[in-house]
Amino acid sequence: MVSPLVSIIIPVFNGGDFLREAVESALAQTFPSVEILVVNDGSNDGGETREVARRFGEQIRYLEKPNGGVATALNAGIDAARGQFISWLSHDDVYLPEKTERQVEFFKTLADDRSVIFSHENLIDAQGNLIARGKSLSFPIGEFVFRLIRDRFLGGCSLLIPRKAFFECGGFNPALQTVQDCEMWLRMARGGYSFHYLPVCSNHSRIHSGQDSNRKRAILFREKDRLFSWVIENFTPEEMWGPGKDDSARYVELALVFARSCLPHATRRALRKSLIGLGGVRKEARRGQVGGAILVAELKRLVAGIRGWGKTLVNACDL
Repeated sequence: MVSPLVSIIIPVFNGGDFLREAVESALAQTFPSVEILVVNDGSNDGGETREVARRFGEQIRYLEKPNGGVATALNAGIDAARGQFISWLSHDDVYLPEKTERQVEFFKTLADDRSVIFSHENLIDAQGNLIARGKSLSFPIGEFVFRLIRDRFLGGCSLLIPRKAFFECGGFNPALQTVQDCEMWLRMARGGYSFHYLPVCSNHSRIHSGQDSNRKRAILFREKDRLFSWVIENFTPEEMWGPGKDDSARYVELALVFARSCLPHATRRALRKSLIGLGGVRKEARRGQVGGAILVAELKRLVAGIRGWGKTLVNACDL
């Protein structure tokens, strides 16, 4: 049986410091059928990024484009890719050698070809020293959207994605600077793709000083607030956590998470959704149903929690 081709896309902007290690980890994959596309997103480092990439010669495919952000670089790589699958590797991250092979083999065991594979990742510092080991995950597949927006556990470089998913669901949103990956996974989930966890570590995600800034944090707050507000308004409870759950209590839980994260609009929307079911609480209590009592207790906990976050939420509105 012929192995499917996997296209590993490495978007990079001014990434000369770490790009070599990323490309070498892609070249070291044990899976025999990969292509590596390095997409230079308009680097202005005097040609350093270009020089690092070109040292690999014909081992990689090298693309250059005007600067437009990581979403546009990923989209350019997807458009140019020849593979059946897409795998994203940040220029400062590192794949483990068996990442691609294990995920392709796992995909073959699934009945549905509209599936996305993900794994967990370790954290390393700028020098490659281990900071933290990724934790194995365990939750029902129907709760993927709920867990994604509640726990934000998914590292984009841990995924293996059928290329056709990007044409069916659209590419990465170039208007987003910080949450373009999460927004993409949510659209895929809503478009009928299921996300399946392979319990292995697939990559090392690097934490370093060049990633953060006050301006970027402000953008992250705004974009997360808008994205999670959109999810609350547009996804049904069944799409977020499946049937048979206490929907109001789940919305309360999300409101608490959003409030702690200083996401005022998403918090209000989750609260509003949680209150929709309150009209039946008194009736449930009269009937002696436990669900109503649980909901009242959750709302009391919510009010107590929100009370101390008022100032933080107001500040978040001004970001």
